[in-house]
Amino acid sequence: MMLRNERLLGALALVNLGLGLASGCARSTAQAPPSPLGGIPVESITAQLQLSQAKVQLSGQVEPYRIATVSSEVAARLTALPITVGARVGVGGLLAQLDSGVATATLHEAEAGLRQSRAARSQAEAEYARAVVETAAAQQAAHAQLAQAEAGEKGATAQATQAAEGERKARSATRAQELLQAVAALAQAQADDRLATKERDRVAVLLSEGVVGQQALDRAQAAQEAAAARKSAAEQGLSLAREGARDEDIRSAAAGVAQASAGVASFQAQKDAARAQLRVAATRPARLESIRRQIEGLKAQEARAAASVEQARLLVLKHRVVAPFAGRVLAKLTESGQTLAPGSPIARLGELSRVKAVFAVPEAARLALRPGQRVPLTADALPGKRFTGVIETVGYQADPRTRAFAVEVRVENPQEALLPNMVVRLALDAAPTTTKAVFIPLSAVATDGSRSYVFLLKSGKAQRKDIVTGPVQGERVLVQAGLVGGETLAATPQRLTDGVAVAARAEVTK
Repeated sequence: MMLRNERLLGALALVNLGLGLASGCARSTAQAPPSPLGGIPVESITAQLQLSQAKVQLSGQVEPYRIATVSSEVAARLTALPITVGARVGVGGLLAQLDSGVATATLHEAEAGLRQSRAARSQAEAEYARAVVETAAAQQAAHAQLAQAEAGEKGATAQATQAAEGERKARSATRAQELLQAVAALAQAQADDRLATKERDRVAVLLSEGVVGQQALDRAQAAQEAAAARKSAAEQGLSLAREGARDEDIRSAAAGVAQASAGVASFQAQKDAARAQLRVAATRPARLESIRRQIEGLKAQEARAAASVEQARLLVLKHRVVAPFAGRVLAKLTESGQTLAPGSPIARLGELSRVKAVFAVPEAARLALRPGQRVPLTADALPGKRFTGVIETVGYQADPRTRAFAVEVRVENPQEALLPNMVVRLALDAAPTTTKAVFIPLSAVATDGSRSYVFLLKSGKAQRKDIVTGPVQGERVLVQAGLVGGETLAATPQRLTDGVAVAARAEVTK
């Protein structure tokens, strides 16, 4: 919204003076100043400085406490103007509706882009979570497979050693020692079988929990079967040892050596495979970092999309012109159907539940006023009614033309009895002292809107001089500011303009 304070020009200040003319102050006639031939004939009077007893009464005008010209912030066609002059509107109340079709379409497009950005970010985050789980599982499975292969290799190596020793003994036919070795080999094979069985069962549990894959269970099962076979071979070896070394025993021992050697080779291959899987698993953190960077980029994209949505939403809201504060519609400044540009005025709104009374206060009266002071007010249009106001501001710089100070009084106006441009009066009791004041005939005063002025007669020319007038005393009026007394004035200023040549006649005595 574009807000613009609207000031009412020309507040008048009146000072109610109980005129007490000093004794011996008589009317007189003086010779008018010379003027060039051909000037406008004009009668002259003198501004008289006389004694008076002061009782201050100021006259001012009512203004809305707040006033704003509400304007369009966007270029669009005005589709609705649901207000009338004088209508009351609350804060945020609709003043005008602009065509928001294009802005709404832009908003919908931005919202769709935001939804897409959020979906892409959610998908990447889900992929990252899956990759984290898969990385941990792969590393754990590879380590388990390596440990299993190393254990199997160790057992197979021991078995191969035993088998070789058995073959040697079979060939040496040392039956007693061979028997002892066969018993030990059987014990070792039984222990290996138990260990392989437990390992297979453990891997089966891990498979059911999803930690390892079927391949790990297959390897564990193969290891268990190999251990069982070795146990069977050891049992057979023990039996043969008890029977004594025979050719078939030697052949059997040699076969055991070959089988054990094959087991060692198998477990070495499994160990190599496990190490390869570990190398693959080691590359997964880099993949995780890549996905994480992708997520950060998608978050930034989502933030930009959200900002676009917010910007589009604000643009849509700007097509709905609302009241910045509660008040009355003072003026409609356009009509429905008009195409408005940014800054085009739509309506003027004023707050009337409280108002300001604005006064132009002469120098002497200003000293009696201070901010926060409670003062009584009356309105010419509301005879018999009294209001109480609080002075909000007292000017610190006088008007260079009138020498008057601006004073603003806040008045609570819940019934809105006081309306803009009404004349209000403020009466102040001044100190009981006598002062000199300037008086001139009413006929010498001219008005221009809210300003009063006279024409000074100097060097054969009329010079306009703005003044502040006070109360009327018969045919005379008090000059509150603008004259100091003794000036020669035009008695009838109606035909004069500033700077015009005049032919002054003898002074009129009034």
